[in-house]
Amino acid sequence: MPVAPAPVWVLALVGVAGFPVAAVIYAFGPVDLRFAAIHVLLTWSAVVLGFLGGIRWSQESMRDPPRFLRLAAAMLPPLAGGGLLLARDYLAADWIIGGFIA
Repeated sequence: MPVAPAPVWVLALVGVAGFPVAAVIYAFGPVDLRFAAIHVLLTWSAVVLGFLGGIRWSQESMRDPPRFLRLAAAMLPPLAGGGLLLARDYLAADWIIGGFIA
């Protein structure tokens, strides 16, 4: 099994660092930063879902010919992430985070 080069690991760790940092600030940080921390957590979740959908889209687009259903399914995570992000004014953060986890 090939091992990823060090720069890939660094970028991967930086890419997911927003989750634990925002969660720690929300749970243990100053009260005035909690609102910002929960919105960073929600926004970062939507960004990561968009990224994952883009990866799947590009992998399927390289096939000859690309499969329509797989391309359509690759659009679901970014659409769900954007929809959940837009719903933050209408739903409690608990439900939105649950949606991102699902």
